Amino acid sequence: NSSLELKQIVIPNSDIKVWADVSTPRVRPFVPKLQRKKVIIQLHKLSHPGIRATTRLVRSRFVWPTMAEDIKNVVKACLNCQTSKITRHTRSPFGSYELPSCRFEHINIDLVKMSKC
Repeated sequence: NSSLELKQIVIPNSDIKVWADVSTPRVRPFVPKLQRKKVIIQLHKLSHPGIRATTRLVRSRFVWPTMAEDIKNVVKACLNCQTSKITRHTRSPFGSYELPSCRFEHINIDLVKMSKC
């Protein structure tokens, strides 16, 4: 983002200096490459929001060049999201179905495997 204003700042109550974007009222630290995935995971696992919401959450607090792509990759790889979120709703095709001539002539059964606690 060309509107970033990176400056080295000192973390309050320490001697540690970090680069941060100071172009907005909320100072956003620049996250080193090795820490980016950790930052995304920590914020994403708060409520497992989607890609857009996670991007807003991370972007409001931190800054780095490949943020959108990094977030997309982490959220798409989130096992909890993959197993519990519906990404595509399936719809049955419209059609006519033959009515059975007597009770229990046709039976449908749903098999479900319960996960271990």
